[in-house]
Amino acid sequence: MPILGKFEVQVFVDGTRAEEFDDDEEGVVLPGRRQETTKYIEAVSGAFFEFKFFAEANYKFLYDHAISFDVFVDGEHIIGTYMQDEEFRGATVAGRRVDGSCSGRYSMDSTGSKLYKFQFADLETSSEPANAAYDAF
Repeated sequence: MPILGKFEVQVFVDGTRAEEFDDDEEGVVLPGRRQETTKYIEAVSGAFFEFKFFAEANYKFLYDHAISFDVFVDGEHIIGTYMQDEEFRGATVAGRRVDGSCSGRYSMDSTGSKLYKFQFADLETSSEPANAAYDAF
């Protein structure tokens, strides 16, 4: 589970928490991205997946800040949300942490808003070198 200070994200695949793997290149700090962490999970052909995120209720905000959670799948920004100080104050009084989840992307169709759940594509494995498929074209 990526944990950054008082914030945590978990990924579930078909309802089971996914095993996470470290990013070998995470030591590289890019400008403006000092407070990010990256983890990888194994893709399971055809399986549905979702993200759950948590923030400690006792997190202390400075001034009028908010916390932003953004989901990227294969490098594409899928969805983002944010939590403001008021949400944390209410959670602290109730003695619980602030949480949320994201299981897909909403889109409008003729019947209204529809949830398109995150789902892994059907995967194919090959014993060919990675550049063999490229060379075929």
